[in-house]
Amino acid sequence: MPTGSGTESIPRCSACGAIHMSPGFIEPSLGTTHHRLLNSNEPPVESETAFIRDLVSKSDHNLAIIDAEISTLQTRIGTLRAQRASLLDFRRRTRSVTSLLRRMPPELLREIFHWSMPRLKSRAVDIQRSPWLLTHVCSQWRTVALAMPSLWSLFYLQYSALDDAQPAYSLPLVELQLQRAQKLKIHFYGNSALHSQPQTAIFRLLADHCTRWEELSLGLTPDIAPLLNDLRDRIPYLQKLWIQWTSREDQGATHSIDCFQMAPALHDVGIYYGFNFVEVPLPAHQLTRYESDCGIEQHLRMLKMAPNLVEAHVDIDWAPASDIRHEEIEMLHLRRLYVSNPKFLPFLRVPALEELSLEILDDYDEDDKRVPSYLFSLLDRSSCSLRRLCVRGFAADEINTLLLQVPSITELLIIGQFATELDRSVASLHVPNRNPTDSKPMAPQLRRICFACEEEIPMNYVEYAEMVKSRWKMHARALEEAALLVENGPKLDAVTTSILRSPSLEGLRFLLLEGPVATEEIKRWYFRTTWN
Repeated sequence: MPTGSGTESIPRCSACGAIHMSPGFIEPSLGTTHHRLLNSNEPPVESETAFIRDLVSKSDHNLAIIDAEISTLQTRIGTLRAQRASLLDFRRRTRSVTSLLRRMPPELLREIFHWSMPRLKSRAVDIQRSPWLLTHVCSQWRTVALAMPSLWSLFYLQYSALDDAQPAYSLPLVELQLQRAQKLKIHFYGNSALHSQPQTAIFRLLADHCTRWEELSLGLTPDIAPLLNDLRDRIPYLQKLWIQWTSREDQGATHSIDCFQMAPALHDVGIYYGFNFVEVPLPAHQLTRYESDCGIEQHLRMLKMAPNLVEAHVDIDWAPASDIRHEEIEMLHLRRLYVSNPKFLPFLRVPALEELSLEILDDYDEDDKRVPSYLFSLLDRSSCSLRRLCVRGFAADEINTLLLQVPSITELLIIGQFATELDRSVASLHVPNRNPTDSKPMAPQLRRICFACEEEIPMNYVEYAEMVKSRWKMHARALEEAALLVENGPKLDAVTTSILRSPSLEGLRFLLLEGPVATEEIKRWYFRTTWN
């Protein structure tokens, strides 16, 4: 009978009983029938066929033994892995007993919790995020979080189309947060396209606690506006107010809002009308900040009634008519001013003005391009020392004229709609390399130079970087800070980045922002509302 491998019982280790097969156990011996048939194309004779079938049968038997052994070992491995995971968890929990977190002072935890809060427009009532999440970590964290009313003070509720299918804001959750907070910051933006009942229910609940409001930012709808009447004489701590509408139809249902005139602490007001003017009586005499878009007559009336303003954003929704006659308004405390049309400046006298933002919009006529005289007249009339100038839509030549005539300007911020004009301004500020010690640069007193590019076609980033470098190397330099903001254009190229990061610029404070964060920074340049 022919012989070969795989016919014997599977060998096992004498010490532990584990399967142990040497290579020879599964390899046929040289010179055997099995070896010959495996290494040739010869067909087996009848007696050899029976032998081969017997080998296959015994191999199947041994494979079954091995498969059973594998199954047993896999089960054992699974058990061991589960035991290991349990032991690791036990070790982690036991080791945590000595963790420094257990010894962390509550005041440090409070600081960490404060910085863990999401950004303003991400602070919907969501139990999966801070501050709700902090109460589910451990008893100590829960105690600290519940003892911090400031974590619970902000309510950001913005209704969108998604909320109609599944309400995003649970009334019980809002009520629970109200219980945990003290002073309240309400940011409520309704949507008239959605069911009004859930929105009015939550706003009524918030209004029940209006005596604790410090901030109120409202997106009004026809169903929410009438509820404001209940706020009259019930908002003693309200300090900041913002009102806006999202459509002409929403605004058309509101003729006036007269619940804020007697708010004793209100000092910061912004109203974005967008469509039509709505009468909103305010405690103008106590305001220190004002922002609005409306007609020039409404702006003039408000400024005349608000002598204590420190900051104003005056967005004129149409160009001033040449025949408007109005007495000069003296703003003794105004330090920061934005106007969307330089023709508004002749109406003002601002002796304390330090920072001015001016804009020329696309739809103004060419006469509006001759704006330096408006600024010079304002400065002469006011006898103020302008320190910071931000301009948008100005030609490079006009900016140069302003810099030459107003040497008190040490901070220049240029927002460009067109890359070509930005490039021209960069060129005029560049200090020639041939002899920087003897050259006479434009506005050598500038300590801060900032550029913002709005369009997708970028300004020449490399030339900008070279300009910054040239002013940094200037003899007796004044430059301390530079910034480049890119709203929609491509990111900085490698050449520009290498220049701005070169050791030769060490010590210069440089700010680079792109996309939405650049837009937010530009809002600050315009003295726009940033708290909402």
